[in-house]
Amino acid sequence: MLYLAKLRSQHLKLTPKRKAILDYFAGESRCLSPEQVWGKLKKHFKQLGLPSIYRNLEVFEACGILVKIQREDRRLYYALCHDHAGGHHHHHI
Repeated sequence: MLYLAKLRSQHLKLTPKRKAILDYFAGESRCLSPEQVWGKLKKHFKQLGLPSIYRNLEVFEACGILVKIQREDRRLYYALCHDHAGGHHHHHI
């Protein structure tokens, strides 16, 4: 899993919550808001708050796993970054 390598390169662990977040993104072919991710996963984890979702999404963005998108409604969304070639600049809509 390329994402696991990206986390390891930043000295980060793949925790059950992080794995669940990545699995959810991998199963969707669309952008997701932090609230959508939280709504889907909070029933699977007793202690999963929205701030934890935001922190993990920011970690994934910093690692190059996710890309952050601000839409016209000024809300933040995230999507998997499919840049497997590594390092070239590209745009997401």
